[in-house]
This record gives sequence, C-alpha cells and structure tokens, in this order.
Amino acid sequence: MRISHRISRPAQWSIALAAALVAGHPVSAQSPDTADWVQVYSIVVPYSNDNDLNALTRLLDHAYVDQKARTVSAEVGPGELAQLRMLGLPVQINEAETARIRDYITKGVGKQASPAPDTTPGTKKISDGGSHAACYRTVGQVYTSFDELAAKYPKLVKVQTLGKTWMGGQYQKPGTDSDNNANSSWVNLLVKYLPASVLNTFNLSLFPTEPYPIRVIVAGNFEKQDAQAAKPPNMVWTGGIHAREYAPQEVGMKYIEWLLDNYETDANARMMLDSNRYHFIVHNPDGRSIAEQQITAGSARTPTTPRRPAARCAAAGST
Repeated sequence: MRISHRISRPAQWSIALAAALVAGHPVSAQSPDTADWVQVYSIVVPYSNDNDLNALTRLLDHAYVDQKARTVSAEVGPGELAQLRMLGLPVQINEAETARIRDYITKGVGKQASPAPDTTPGTKKISDGGSHAACYRTVGQVYTSFDELAAKYPKLVKVQTLGKTWMGGQYQKPGTDSDNNANSSWVNLLVKYLPASVLNTFNLSLFPTEPYPIRVIVAGNFEKQDAQAAKPPNMVWTGGIHAREYAPQEVGMKYIEWLLDNYETDANARMMLDSNRYHFIVHNPDGRSIAEQQITAGSARTPTTPRRPAARCAAAGST
C-alpha cells in the first residue's frame, strides 16, 4: 500500500499532524507497570515524497531515514503507533526487532525490581531513582571495561590516566587535610560544596571513596603502526561531557568493543584498527558520577520506585 494523495496534501497533513501532536505521546504517561513498559514497537514506514518525510520526522523522535530505500525507521509506543495509523501511513512493524527490544527491557526491569540490589560503590548500574537508564554503564563500570579490554586484547589496547578532575584535585587522603578531613572522600567533598537541599537528591552510599581520574582507552594495531614511517590518523571520542546524557558514553564503549571483538572476523574492523588509532575518554567523570546516584528528579520518588525505561536505552545495547 502506498501513501495516498490525500495524505500527501500539505493542508490535510497539517490538520492531521496538529491533531496528533496535540494528542501528545501517551506512552510517556502510562502507569509504571512492567506490562506497560514493554509496549515498544520497532517500525519501518515507507514514504513517497518530501511532504510525507517531513511529517514523519516531525512526529517521530530519533527517526532513521534511509533515502535510498525511501523508508523511515523508529521505535514508538502505542500512542505514537496509533497516531501514525490515524494519518493513514503504511506502518510496518519489525517483529524480530520489536521482540528483541522488549526482551531487553523486560530483563532490565527485572534487575531494577530486585529486592536486594547491589549497592557496592562502583559496581552498580546507574541508580537514578530506580532507573530509566539502568542499562548504561557507570563510570566505574566503564573503567572496569577499559581494563578488561586491555587484558583481553593486549596488542590492540592501551589504557592511560590523563590526570585529575576538579574534584580529584580537591581530594586529600584521610588524615592529611587540616580542615577536619573535609576533603577526604567524595561524600565529604559533596557535603562541603553542595547545600543540603541538593544533597538530599542523591544516594550518598553509592559514591566511590575517591573521585575518578580522567582515563582514556586507545585502540589500534600498535605494532603495525609503529613500524610505519607515517603516524596513523587519530580519532578522539569524548563521552559523558553533559553528565545526564547517558547514551554517548555507552555508545563510545560499544564502538570500541565492536572494533576489538570483530578484528579477527570483520574486514572493516581489521582495516580500521590497522590504519587508525581510536581514543575514547570519559570527559566528565565527576558530573557523571553525581548524576548516576541521583535518586529524585523534581518528584517525590524514592530509590526503590521504578520508572519506565527509555526505549532508546534498549537500542543502545546493540552493536
């Protein structure tokens, strides 16, 4: 079925889109029951002209446009799906990808709902009130991944410490600070610099003892590149610059992991690591660490109150 002429007419698009946008995105207002959380659909919508494409990209968040195939792909909730169908669009549901995303979310929800969560500092997924971003690694977990990859691929990976963060520069080991150990831990520094009204929004028990340094993982075929006269091109990827933008840090890790895990089997991965050096840096570990432990976000939620996980979080779990 192709998109009809009545849908393509700008005037009727405007009317239909206005109704859809006024209706909002009902998926975000659903109850926090697990059954509601997993109502995510992976869809593909063919388009035939620019009017159709403009309408789709206005309605959908983070849509992927394939201009050669003339399709738009996205992940939507029941409300968005109904809006698309109301517009008469030939929506196709990708059943396999929908099942994968729902399975991923369900498993994540199950971990979040655990009655006995692991609260060991540096080992827990992002807390954030029970968390709408629990599928992303914390700073501590990213640094652990750095070290694991260096051990697994010693010829392709180097890990370095670039220096201290601002908080790291303030930190002093217990017993060395004349100011009554006010700088002797992450929590003490937060107490020193933040008002109580802000401190109450964090689970202080989840902070590591010391602030994290700024570390970098470098991936490349060092032996081959060092034997060449010309220096290899360098790509630098910084993640976590904005503390609560969780995805870029995880995407950076997934990118490095894909290159390394596929070096022996994928010609593109081999070519890329043979010819280039890839640097990935957690640019703002202080801010990210603080955001990870936030337990309220302008509401009366408690650390055990689950939120609906973002569908995009599930998508970031794939490579």
